[in-house]
Formats: sequence, structure tokens, C-alpha cells
Amino acid sequence: MIIRTFVANSLHRAAGFVLGFAALGLVFTSFAPVEARAETPTPLMWVVRDADSTVYLFGSIHLMKPGTEWQTPKVKDAFAKSDTLWLELTDMDDQAKMMGLVRQYGFDVSRKVTDGLTPEEIAKLESILTSKGMALQSVMPMRKWMLSLVLLQLESARLGYDPMTGVDLTLLRLARERQMPISGFETAEDQMKMLAAGSEEEDLVGLRQMLSEVGQADNTLDRLFNAWKRGDEAGLNAEMNKFDAENDPALYQRLLVDRNAKWVPQIEQILAGKGTVFVAVGGGHLVGKDSVIAMLRARGITAEKVN
Repeated sequence: MIIRTFVANSLHRAAGFVLGFAALGLVFTSFAPVEARAETPTPLMWVVRDADSTVYLFGSIHLMKPGTEWQTPKVKDAFAKSDTLWLELTDMDDQAKMMGLVRQYGFDVSRKVTDGLTPEEIAKLESILTSKGMALQSVMPMRKWMLSLVLLQLESARLGYDPMTGVDLTLLRLARERQMPISGFETAEDQMKMLAAGSEEEDLVGLRQMLSEVGQADNTLDRLFNAWKRGDEAGLNAEMNKFDAENDPALYQRLLVDRNAKWVPQIEQILAGKGTVFVAVGGGHLVGKDSVIAMLRARGITAEKVN
């Protein structure tokens, strides 16, 4: 499941990717270990109801620290009551498809991934790769955004974050065990196209940011993961705002706003049906002024927070 171990273009973009792209699993980090937290996880969840239907909206995170008991009694109860599961995508564990998409969108043999980097940046890149038993030549055909994800995967793996135990894959497995109908808002190819849509110049900026921030003490992933565990809506929103204001508003628009706007009419259609549905999408889609929750409220649909 190689694609589920990739994640973002820089540590500052962690919030957007960790809470935004199910196909990427999650990974991110500096080298500091994740601190143990005593609190019981209380991830964010909302519910929307009408006369004959109930829709739970659960904010997921696409990686997990093994041993984190995120399935609280309220989450378990909502999932057990649900007839159908909706995820960002349902083909996230199709390894053959993912590998094909990586080859299609993540490589460009017409140029070198180091084009535009300084000699110092290239030396740092080679040092990072060598420490992991990889040769610089082996990544030369990659596009810059793909290499950024590979570097983040290498570091996050060192911290012990595991995409295989992430919320999305866990719910997918549970639903299959129940023979529960599963639907997706997007496909893995949709998400890969969004990642690959940046210009060469934008991708160069992202790779440079990644190289400059490797090993920094500011642990974006830990901060984000702990905010998600606490159900800290303000904390998650702050990370998403940082992603917007400090990095790339165009990427924020493509990653979150445009996708939320496409999902909301689908959620309205779900609500127009009957029964109980469990929807799980990256938590970043459910917080802030551009969130699914805000867009639903703008349409006169009230979402109540469950926990």
C-alpha cells in the first residue's frame, strides 16, 4: 500500500494532507517522539437528522498511532446503527491500482527531480536518502511533489505512525466484515490528480520547504494528531488556517474548498433518503469557515456536535 504511506509537500502543509487526503494515509514529522497523552480520545463527530434519516459526520485522520482507542462508545454506537458507510474513497487499499497511479502521476522521465535545487540542497537530499539505504539516482525520475511525500513517509515511519491502522482503513474493514454497503465521494485517481495539478515551480517550493524542515523541532504532526484526539475543533481549525495563509491558498482551494462544495450536495442527497448513514472524511473538511459543516448550515441544514 505504497500510496497510503505518502503525505504532503512540507511540514507546514501537514494539516491539509493529514486531514484531507484518504489516499495518502499519513505521515509527517520531525524527529521528536509522540508524547503519551492521558486523556481518552474524543474525535469530532456531528449528526444531521430529518424525519426519516440520520447522517453521522465523523472527522477522521488518515494515520494512527498504534494503540490509540479512537473508537469511543459514541462512535461505536453511531457506526453500529448505520446501514451504509461513506468514505472519501473506497479503493484506497487497491495496491495494484495505487501503484499504477503512482507511475502515471508521480514520475516524469523527461526531467530530473533535482532540477532547480542548489548543490547544498542536493547534498542534503542525498544524505537523507543514504541514511535510509536509498540512492539519489533511484528517485531522479520522480516528480518533486512525489519525492516530498517519500521524504515525509521515511520520517513518519521512524516516529511509528501507521497508515494501516488509520481511521479510513479500519472503518473500511469493519464495514466489509458486516457486508455493509460502502460508497465514496471520490476515487484515488481523483485525489492523485489534485496532488499532481501543481506547477513545477510550486512543487519546487514544496520540496525546498520539505528539505529545509526535515528534523526541525516544531512537530506539526504531533500537534495535529493530539488536537484530533482531543476533539479540539479550534486547534484543528488553527492548523487549517495556517495551511491556507502561510502556504498556498490555491492548494487550499483545490484540496478543501472545492471538494467540500462537491460533497455537500451528495450529503444532501443522502439525507433525502431513508435510514442511517455513517460518513467519515478527513477532519479538516469538517472544521472552519469553508467546512462541510459550514456549507450545510448555509443551506439551512443544522449539524449537531455529538462529541
